[in-house]
Amino acid sequence: MRWIVKHASGGTSELILKSYDQGREAFQGTNRDLVWLDEEAERAIYVECLLRTMTTNGIILLTFPPCSA
Repeated sequence: MRWIVKHASGGTSELILKSYDQGREAFQGTNRDLVWLDEEAERAIYVECLLRTMTTNGIILLTFPPCSA
């Protein structure tokens, strides 16, 4: 899924949603300024996300659900 978000300043950002079940290949090929992983990803997907942010000095956000006892 892909959206273009317009900023009040006049600029735009591209928002892309991907699922882990699409596999590592779905995360290949494009540079990203920000990647947000909403749960623990397989190592291959995490490394691919690191590569996508390497040339942009981008940021990777990791959020995890709380553990239940």
